[in-house]
Amino acid sequence: STLQAPKLNATHLVIHMDFINSLSRSYKHAFRNALLSANVIWNITKALVKISTVVNTTQDLAFLDAMVSGFGYLYNCLESSDGFTWVTQAIRAGLLTAFTDCSPQFSQLDPEDFGMVKDIVERILPRYLVYRSILEAIDTSMKKIDHGPSKGRVDRSIVKDVWNKFHGLALERNMVLWRANVMKGKNVTCDNVKVSRLSELHTC
Repeated sequence: STLQAPKLNATHLVIHMDFINSLSRSYKHAFRNALLSANVIWNITKALVKISTVVNTTQDLAFLDAMVSGFGYLYNCLESSDGFTWVTQAIRAGLLTAFTDCSPQFSQLDPEDFGMVKDIVERILPRYLVYRSILEAIDTSMKKIDHGPSKGRVDRSIVKDVWNKFHGLALERNMVLWRANVMKGKNVTCDNVKVSRLSELHTC
């Protein structure tokens, strides 16, 4: 209901997201699993997308707190169970757009919060670039980012190098996926061990 309000209230967002975070601290707790089953990843990511549209232009510092709380929840919970379901959900809900559009504000974060936000793209997401459906979802998001204002924002931000490294890795994996689709049904050998290993992408 907070997300559907005519005007986004940052204080309400912080209260709700901090409460969700407090219920989700324990990795195996029933509250965490219940919230995940109720599409909390989708809702938190959508909240971050909305926050990203105002955080660069508002003087209300509560939006910065809401941003940290949202990314904090994803950092803590994306890898719950197998992780695949939640990473897929977050990407499709706009995680990469939220990350790039919020990136101008990352320089204002304290080192611990910045490290947490950065780790989502630097450490967590790369582990899931072996899944076909995640690669396809990332490719769709990146095409929009690369041809819109989000690219300029992240290129001028403190996470420029982190983003470019992730972007390059995703492009590389998508190229392998494209080659695998092209060569499907053909008996082709490759002496490059790295390419051969990447070609064995999960079909989820």
